[in-house]
Amino acid sequence: MRENVYDVSDKAQFYAGHSYRHYKSEVYPLFANILSTLKDGDVILDIGGGPGHLPYEFFKKQTEKSIEYWILDGSKALLKHAEGKLAGNDQIHTALIDFNKEDWGKGLPSANAIVSNNALFHLKPERICDFYTGLSGILRPNGFYLNQQSMLYAGGYHPHQNNVITKFLNKLPYDVLPQMPQFTEEEFNNMMESETEIKNRHQEEIKQAMAQKDLDPTIYYFHSVEDHLKALRQTGMEATTIWQKKEFYVILGVKE
Repeated sequence: MRENVYDVSDKAQFYAGHSYRHYKSEVYPLFANILSTLKDGDVILDIGGGPGHLPYEFFKKQTEKSIEYWILDGSKALLKHAEGKLAGNDQIHTALIDFNKEDWGKGLPSANAIVSNNALFHLKPERICDFYTGLSGILRPNGFYLNQQSMLYAGGYHPHQNNVITKFLNKLPYDVLPQMPQFTEEEFNNMMESETEIKNRHQEEIKQAMAQKDLDPTIYYFHSVEDHLKALRQTGMEATTIWQKKEFYVILGVKE
C-alpha cells in the first residue's frame, strides 16, 4: 500500500459492512459494463474505493484482460479490508490519498478511466475545481470519468425531513422509486451502533473543527450536480449525466 497522508478510518466498519444493495443491483453493473470497454494494459483509478466493492464486482466478470486497478482512499482500515477481499488478484493496487490536498495525484499512474462511487462528500467546496484539474491531468487522452453521487442533499432535502418534496417521494412504492436501502433488522442495528459510536467518540473533535471552520473528515460536504459538471467542464472535459434514480446521479466526463 502506498501512503502519503494521515489515516481517517472513522467509518471503516460501517462502509466495509454495508450491504451496498443499491450499488450492487444497478450502479456497479453500469460501471462494470462501461469499464469492460477498456483494453489490455489500461489503468483504472477508483477514487474513494474504500472496501473494494466495485473492483470485486468488476473482476468477477472481467477475467481475460490485464487491467491495472488502483483503489484510492483516505482510510487505511478500508484499504486493508479491500486488500483482504481481493487477495490473490495481482492487478489490484492501493494508495492512501487525501483528495483535499493540491497534489493528491502525485505519484499515481496516468489512467484510462477514473471512477468514484458516492465518495466525494469529503471534498471541501473550495477544493472541487482544483480536484478536477488534478483529475484531468492524470486522465489520459480519450479517457473517461464516472462518478455516482447523492445530490439531493445539496438542495436541502433528506429522506427523514418533513418537507413537501420528501413527503411526496416517501409515498411512492419502493419498487417504483427506492427511498432508502432495505436493511434487515440486524443490518440496521449494526449500522446505527456504528454511527452512534463514531459520533460519541468524535463529538468534541468535530465541535472544535467546526468552530475553526476546518471540518473533521466525518463531516459531509454536499455538492450539486451543477457543481460537479461545472468544475469538470472548466478543465476542458466534456461532461453530462447518464443515469439517475431519486437523489443518485451518475456523471460521465470524457477527455479528448
